[in-house]
Amino acid sequence: MKEYLEKTLRQIVTIKENKDLYDKLPLAFKGRYDLFNVETNGMSWLAIQPKNDIGLIALRKDRAKVQNISGLNCALFLRSTTPYIKEKLIEDGIPFVLKDKQVYLPFIGCLLSNSGERDIAPVELLSFLTQKLILTAIYEKWEYQQLPKNWVYQKRQQADVLMK
Repeated sequence: MKEYLEKTLRQIVTIKENKDLYDKLPLAFKGRYDLFNVETNGMSWLAIQPKNDIGLIALRKDRAKVQNISGLNCALFLRSTTPYIKEKLIEDGIPFVLKDKQVYLPFIGCLLSNSGERDIAPVELLSFLTQKLILTAIYEKWEYQQLPKNWVYQKRQQADVLMK
């Protein structure tokens, strides 16, 4: 997680496991989460990383409890999650780092994502109809023509007249 944060934020990040905070938290936290002290650009904050898959409601409650007890901002370090949970975390303003995919840390003003990016495969074959269209355009010397700004409006009016 440290390498991903440093690469994404372009800042020096220090992450140390925090075993002292377990004494102040319920015993269940020791089995459910790993706790970390994180420092980025001189700002300290906490991170909790679930050891297993945990539901959204438990993540919300446990993160809030850690944040209240420690007095520091607290984020979630997640290995993977569902699109629904990710959307709800952003909607609720809950900071998280999704391993190698997304960083959402509103307390330092950061939302970075590469999940919308996709690799486009190179085109190796063109269908017969595509080839025919391209060759027709070349042989007939088609020219690019800008459509008027109200073109869509005009077509809708024409369609409305025909429907009546």
